[in-house]
Amino acid sequence: MQGVVLLSEIHPFTPFVREDLKCRIQRQDPLYQAAQWFGLIDERDYASILADDGSVRFAEIIRLIERKARATGRNLVIRNWAHLDYAAAPFLDEPSYQLSLVEELQADFDIRHTATVRHPVDQYLSFRRMRLLRGIRVGDYLAGYRRFAEQCLEIGFTRFEDFCADPDSHLRRLCRQLDVPFDPGYRARWVHYETITGDRLTKRVIEPVQRKQAPQEVMDEFRRCKDYRPLMEMLGYAP
Repeated sequence: MQGVVLLSEIHPFTPFVREDLKCRIQRQDPLYQAAQWFGLIDERDYASILADDGSVRFAEIIRLIERKARATGRNLVIRNWAHLDYAAAPFLDEPSYQLSLVEELQADFDIRHTATVRHPVDQYLSFRRMRLLRGIRVGDYLAGYRRFAEQCLEIGFTRFEDFCADPDSHLRRLCRQLDVPFDPGYRARWVHYETITGDRLTKRVIEPVQRKQAPQEVMDEFRRCKDYRPLMEMLGYAP
């Protein structure tokens, strides 16, 4: 939407490379995105937040980007890579079971947040197609997703399937929750939007999604897990 700077899949503990703004290898680096996607950061800005030892606090990075975005009349929105907090793979050793980005920023910002979720089986099947995430075991995945769902009940959530079926009304609601002005012209521009991590735009239309067919052995493993039914109930999916 017009007026929004969206940082995509940001997490405070991913291994960024910050030696040179022009030579970054981690697209999940907020400074890379702010510089390369939105033209908000230059080398002088970056140097201004470096400590004597070359380190920089995550909150300082976000504060700089937010200040730059606000100066151009835009709102900063962060797509939190919360997957790492509840599944750990591929970059962390253990899940923290808390929203690390919120923990890192809450002393510096008045945070407004909500969550988006997807059917647990479809999400897992998507993971199995990704080389870095294929090793996630069903039990660990569901245990983490259940903990995330408990957080979702507190902050509110939107289901991916519902959004695809009626994007305008759900996007309006998300904007109200995040205190961001809704821009009805987004539909005409979103198909050209390439500055995002994760799945690329293979389809140029938002439409209802079809459920994926899971192998029987996967479904049997899901149903044997004690976290499966409580998770489905919390998110409002039929088991």
